[in-house]
Amino acid sequence: MDQIIRSEVQFQGKRAGELSKMGREGFRFQYMPEYLRNPDALPISLSLPLRTEPYFSTRLFTFFEELLAEGPLRKTQSETQKIDERDSFSYFSITAKTSSERCQCMQCKVCLSKVENIKQKEYHSICLKRLFGTSHVNPVLDFDKNQFEVELLQKFSKKMSISGLQHKLSVRVEKTKITPTDIEGTHILKPASQKFPGICENEHVSMKIAALLGIETAECGLISFKNAEHTYITKRFDREGENKIAQEDMTQILEKNSNKNGVQYKYKESYERVAKTILATTGKLSVVYRFYERLVFNYLIANGDYHLKNISLRFMEAGGKYRELTPLYDSVNTRIHIPNESSDLALEDLFSDGSFTEKYDQYGYYTAFDFMEFAKRIGVSEKAAKLFFEKIKNLKTYIINLINRSYLTPVLKKKYQDELLGRYARLFERG
Repeated sequence: MDQIIRSEVQFQGKRAGELSKMGREGFRFQYMPEYLRNPDALPISLSLPLRTEPYFSTRLFTFFEELLAEGPLRKTQSETQKIDERDSFSYFSITAKTSSERCQCMQCKVCLSKVENIKQKEYHSICLKRLFGTSHVNPVLDFDKNQFEVELLQKFSKKMSISGLQHKLSVRVEKTKITPTDIEGTHILKPASQKFPGICENEHVSMKIAALLGIETAECGLISFKNAEHTYITKRFDREGENKIAQEDMTQILEKNSNKNGVQYKYKESYERVAKTILATTGKLSVVYRFYERLVFNYLIANGDYHLKNISLRFMEAGGKYRELTPLYDSVNTRIHIPNESSDLALEDLFSDGSFTEKYDQYGYYTAFDFMEFAKRIGVSEKAAKLFFEKIKNLKTYIINLINRSYLTPVLKKKYQDELLGRYARLFERG
């Protein structure tokens, strides 16, 4: 009779379940009854929803397998612990220890890939250097969220010229410390509001999805307040040293403002006119294509707030033309926070004449057909548009893996994934 080997699984400091190796029969995972009785209990993974019945697998469950180190580190640990590196269960039992820290904090809070060096904890040195210019920086602030809202916003936000409704604070690195400042700031701190908890983690993973699709994004990551709550931080791209880079958003270029166009001025336009304005102000169809990618991406992740102030051009060149779009910023899955959002797109219209395609009339939402028609109207070739859709299709599994590796709560991960899969169905099953 095969021996059954058991390993306790803890999650967020609680005994969540038991993982067993059942000889040649494979593996079993089962939640503890006392854990399931807790009304606040969360699943340890989206792939292992809460239930009383055990889960069975012929191989070690993917969630646990992915907690393990790989390559040279795994070989070194196996030699040190005198275990067969091919025996994932024994390796897991001894090295992973299945603590909540191990389960939740092994992804880099910049790139969301594994951190295999224990000394680095939640960040790769190279990622810290890319985001802050140095790896010798403390990613934990010396103030908490309450101090941010009550003291620091009043003190440091008076001279800032960063637009947007979300509270933001300009900061810079001084020695190893991230410090608030109202002059010469290098980064922007964007904590979550009480109305939208989880929006920091949302923006972070959304930016990583965009980067995966080849879209240039603002350098960003998650750091922590003194009380361990996450806040989103992004590197400013409107500065080169002490010099301010010339850039304008579409409300400025199109001369939209609240006095002339009403309080909803940043939504009163069509994406087709934006694309044609980009062509007129850059003279480059390649920049129009980059805008096209961003529009499709924001639709894919269910961002209903890709408005005029989130579309900007930079680097004024001789002849009064802008060189390029700024890196992408402020993209989130708005649907997981506002499920009854009235529109799939932020601007009033996709097409400048306010029309809809026959596919939209048939289904009541945009499909790949609509975006192919949009590409044709703005001068993007059919081949280029199809290549981007093919990339989205091919990277679906990788995008879902990014969401699962993110620091969103299990509930928000599920919502994000559901919204994403819904958009995939719209684009590829109906288009």
